[in-house]
Amino acid sequence: MIRIEMKPSPSELVYVLNHNTKLISDKLRKDLMRFCKFVQEKVIKPHTPVKTGRLRRSIQVKLDQRTRYKVVIRIYAGAKHPVPYAWIVEEGSPEHAIEPVRGMYLKFPATQGKYAGKPIFVTGVDHPGYDGYKMFFKGYIVLKTHLPRVLMGGIRDLPFKVPRYRF
Repeated sequence: MIRIEMKPSPSELVYVLNHNTKLISDKLRKDLMRFCKFVQEKVIKPHTPVKTGRLRRSIQVKLDQRTRYKVVIRIYAGAKHPVPYAWIVEEGSPEHAIEPVRGMYLKFPATQGKYAGKPIFVTGVDHPGYDGYKMFFKGYIVLKTHLPRVLMGGIRDLPFKVPRYRF
């Protein structure tokens, strides 16, 4: 499970949170929940690759209000059902060698040439690695840049339109 926690702490936010605790529990909480749902549906999920859809379905952005004077937003992957490869998709993987675990050969279908579609047997493969998709990081950047506006003035002050969601 991947968990990214964001705890904003600039002096303006602390002032707003300390002096408006009753407002936070009602209108501001609804605005924050709408904003979290927006980031989940419009920022993180479209940047997530889809092979089976399991990783995309497991992503959740939640407002955690365990404490009274802190706003903690968590980005989850695999909260209900574990997705062990989520971190590799996010960060990518370096160059590495792939060797057989059981047996003496790796077996996979050829994708090019005259053997396309037929099985190929090799003793090892050098994987070139790849850069990650950074979908959680993109969501984190959107949260970090626009969260002060949401906390200071509500959802109406954002430079883009956030749709209404039912909770």
